[in-house]
Amino acid sequence: MPDPLVLAVDGGNTKTLALAATLDGVVRGSGRAGNGDIYAVGEEEAIAAIASAARAALADAGATGADVVGAILSLAGADWPEDFALHRTESARRIGLAAPPLVVNDAIGALRCGTADGV
Repeated sequence: MPDPLVLAVDGGNTKTLALAATLDGVVRGSGRAGNGDIYAVGEEEAIAAIASAARAALADAGATGADVVGAILSLAGADWPEDFALHRTESARRIGLAAPPLVVNDAIGALRCGTADGV
């Protein structure tokens, strides 16, 4: 059985990237897919890209969604409560996660990195 993993997905308008890492931050797998913005390409295509990148990262790590103890999706087009709910439900199901991921808009990472206090 693989080590417990965390999964991070950055879904944007040009590409979707995913990394699977151990709890101490060692990257074990990566995946890449197309546009992950539901407002740019539609719900089905975007969610399929997100799941594809995530599953590829997990496969590269020799793992499955069952090995993930925490996941975050930072996504273009995740703007409204109903978007977050859609992504939590569909991503958990399609990736095979035991628990719903945290979903944030893709601007959050850049905003959090902008200052030392995260404001």
